Amino acid sequence: MNDRQPYNYLTPIYTEWAMLGLMAIVYICIPESPFWCATAGKHDRGRAVIKRLNGGIEGYDVDYHYDIIKRSVEKEKSYQKEIDGESHGFIQELRNVKEVFIGVNGFRTLIAFWPACVQQIGGLAVLSNYSSYFAQQAGFGDPFLFSLLLALVAIVCTLVEASLIDLIGRRSLFLLGAVTSWIMCMVVGGLGIMSNRSATVNRLVLAFSLFWRLGSTLLGNLGWAYVAETGSSRLRAKTAGIAAAGGVCLGLVFNTSVPYMLNNTGANWGLKTALFFAGISTPFVVASFFLIPDTSRRTAAELDEMFRKKVKPWRFRSYVSDAQKALNEERERGQQAHATA
Repeated sequence: MNDRQPYNYLTPIYTEWAMLGLMAIVYICIPESPFWCATAGKHDRGRAVIKRLNGGIEGYDVDYHYDIIKRSVEKEKSYQKEIDGESHGFIQELRNVKEVFIGVNGFRTLIAFWPACVQQIGGLAVLSNYSSYFAQQAGFGDPFLFSLLLALVAIVCTLVEASLIDLIGRRSLFLLGAVTSWIMCMVVGGLGIMSNRSATVNRLVLAFSLFWRLGSTLLGNLGWAYVAETGSSRLRAKTAGIAAAGGVCLGLVFNTSVPYMLNNTGANWGLKTALFFAGISTPFVVASFFLIPDTSRRTAAELDEMFRKKVKPWRFRSYVSDAQKALNEERERGQQAHATA
């Protein structure tokens, strides 16, 4: 459009309505959170939501699973009451925000924020908002085709990730995405150092950029999973809001600074911008190995237990919770009784 219709501002505005129309469908169909229903005392509605989501599964006990959520919420409310006393309305709620930043809850907030942080510091802005300009810097003649390829990679990555996330685990996929993004930043930035790049080198840059996009997409998709799962039931809304806001703030920083890094009249780094992101992301990628847990296939109560007991993040997947121990003991008693009979 910049080449053919530079003054046509209406078409970009019209295209936004398609997204609004799709989101309207989502807003109409999306169910309420059962945890919110339990917190607000709307138990019939909470059971109805769980029945709608999982009621078609053979042998699924709606009341049993909702009672788990209800008891988790009641336990957290009791814990809050022991610490802060009775709630005194909105002002007290504002004061309780500080709890999101301290102790175990502070650590949970950091984990919820971390994927968005690593994604932004891994160069998301280069391959999202400024992908067309990046393609021009790489010597690719059709920036629209490059943007289309990036979108296709993101879609395929999302579909594959959704099917493998519980099998492989969130932590493994996150580390794969972080390491992939870092390596591709190093490779693309290194190729950018070369002067008088040939057409073959430029094609290599674009190929590696697609892998860069793949790693970044892994991080972005997992980011919302950690936002949804990491916070405690009582503080989940506050934790999610603060984590998302932190990611937006980093996005604002890089969305305004990346054009100056790429532009010939600015820093004129060109492809070497990738080296900048490789440098600043290095400590964050290393820290991810010691910070990011695997929350796959864990109930809210199990996650509360593991965070409360300060289980090492790299041991979350193999950790046996109290509920699992009790279930195993019950099965052993049943097997012994069956053998005796």
